[in-house]
Amino acid sequence: MRRFALSPTLLALAFAFQPSAGRAAEPGRPIAASRCAPCHGMDGNTTNPDVPKLAGQLQPFLALQLRNYKSGERPHPAMVAMAKSLSEREIDAVARYYASQPPMRHDAPADAALLQRGEAIFKLGKPGAPACQYCHGAAGQGLAPVFARLAGQNPAFIVAALEPYRKLPNFGNPYAYVMKAVLQEWSEEDLRAVAAYVASLR
Repeated sequence: MRRFALSPTLLALAFAFQPSAGRAAEPGRPIAASRCAPCHGMDGNTTNPDVPKLAGQLQPFLALQLRNYKSGERPHPAMVAMAKSLSEREIDAVARYYASQPPMRHDAPADAALLQRGEAIFKLGKPGAPACQYCHGAAGQGLAPVFARLAGQNPAFIVAALEPYRKLPNFGNPYAYVMKAVLQEWSEEDLRAVAAYVASLR
């Protein structure tokens, strides 16, 4: 049987045209650099505790949130203005870019007792409130498109993001009422414990 060998030049061309996840995410990179990186970081791992990390977040979840900001369903002046400046294609591109980044990590130490309490609530829930893992995954990996990845997120941001569900009476998103019902039975210490626990997940 006669064998054929590709020349080095043809081999290089063949590999050059192979699809890759990295290339698929590239259209979102300039959008991230110009619109998102100043707050969220170029790789989505911001050091600002008041801003969510986006690295490795679920692409459908990120795109959904941007569309909710764009429509005004999620009220946040800066994010609404930014999202309104994006086309539908740009929303999908930048969401895909951040989803392709190495997953968020939080390496700061946490109190062992606080972690234990947070783990119990996350896995088992509380009387009148189901466990977090049913919607956000046993490892905090999230469930597209509605329930976010929580593993490795900044605990200060998680606490700040959960507080409105306990305090505000009305929301524009029906899923917010699910969160509100869950958090009615939580104390401030419960919030901090769950935030610390999910931040520690890989």
